[in-house]
Amino acid sequence: MIPKLKHALWERAGADLRILVEDPVQEIVLGDEAGQLERLVELLAEGGRPVAELATALAAAGPWELDASDVEKALEVFDELGLLFDASPDGLTEWQRERYSGNLEFFATHASLEQRPADFQRKLLDAHVVLLGVGGASAALQALCGLGVGRLRLVDFDLVESKNLVRQFTYRAEDIGRPKVERAAEWVRAFNQEIAVETVFQRVSGPEDVPALIAGADLVLAGIDQPVAAADWVNDACVAAGIPYVSGGGQGSQLAYWSVDPGRSACWRCQSSEKAAKAGELAGLVNRFEADLPSANRSTGPVVLQLMGLISLEIVRYLTRFAEPVSAGRYHIVDLATGQASEREWERVADCPVCATAPARSAVEEG
Repeated sequence: MIPKLKHALWERAGADLRILVEDPVQEIVLGDEAGQLERLVELLAEGGRPVAELATALAAAGPWELDASDVEKALEVFDELGLLFDASPDGLTEWQRERYSGNLEFFATHASLEQRPADFQRKLLDAHVVLLGVGGASAALQALCGLGVGRLRLVDFDLVESKNLVRQFTYRAEDIGRPKVERAAEWVRAFNQEIAVETVFQRVSGPEDVPALIAGADLVLAGIDQPVAAADWVNDACVAAGIPYVSGGGQGSQLAYWSVDPGRSACWRCQSSEKAAKAGELAGLVNRFEADLPSANRSTGPVVLQLMGLISLEIVRYLTRFAEPVSAGRYHIVDLATGQASEREWERVADCPVCATAPARSAVEEG
């Protein structure tokens, strides 16, 4: 283990050491009359020293009788305060460290002495994500490739149309008439040859189609908007397979996203039950509009990019658990005209027949 200080500033204030942390911004004040902690912070900011060398360097810096156990105790306190991460060799290649340097800096703020920044990145590199639909979700596809998700399966039956180009920026005018999965896969391969991408040119016509399409996935991004029943088909297959999925939609200046974490959260069927009728009002309104009005997609490019950015971040939460998912069993709703955000949680139904199919989770998985 090689402890290193996260991005921070510090200064003395009489007998105290004040440390200003960057993310989240906060001030930590520690008693340090003898100046030992200040010197330790300086050494940790430099990095590159294992515990034994830290103890030696610290002992040489002042008239302090210190050994490795004293340093270890101080490091435990710093780690509990969220100040440190382990900067020991991480197993990534030089190319990966350079390519994903921004990711690693992001994960460093959530890392600790037990979990290195590269440990989060490795989870992404090892992950398998299935995209059911690569229309609006193609923006999430681009984000996932930037994150370094190692394996992707793209499922769609649509051809590129001129009207798609207002909000689906993976595609170009010269792609009109081509299968979206074909063009999207070409984009992925040109962007990052390390990512394995598989295409399935297929329409999801019934519940029997979904299990094979999601087989082996760590997470599913559900981007199928027609038929309406497809939401139930994806939910049932993902819950039975124990695969989390994220979905969402936008109309005009309003967007919403939600997810299901099988065995942990309520499933999509729960939100439509009578016991969750109040929380399911939004879904009911959406279904009424889809059934009673002519089909119209009023999502602009900025709306889709905003939505898919939020969904992509939620996918990172699921795949790395740098933080717990925020949309499991709940709608996250954003009004882009007013900037206001809200959420609506729906209850897990005790006797939901779909939730009952979720595989049992081990104590380790439950955390």
